[in-house]
Amino acid sequence: MDVHNLESYTIRKALETLSGSGEIDSSDLSALEFKYIDVFDMKDGKIPNLEIQIEKHPELYVHTIAFAYKRSDGGDDPEELEAMNENHKKN
Repeated sequence: MDVHNLESYTIRKALETLSGSGEIDSSDLSALEFKYIDVFDMKDGKIPNLEIQIEKHPELYVHTIAFAYKRSDGGDDPEELEAMNENHKKN
């Protein structure tokens, strides 16, 4: 097992433990899952808190895609997406 796989496993297990503890809000856990999304094996589909937040707030998915991928047509994003991107950059 290489170091990256070991670190990924450790992060996944830590998030699983935090989620099971009930001491941290699901929205906070979803932010952590998003931050470490690359450690999840997408075949398993186990990012429960992030999935719940996207199910409750589908606009989160749209904002995430808009933030991750810049427009190729040179146009401007709608104001609400621009505002969210600026807020995310500050945090």
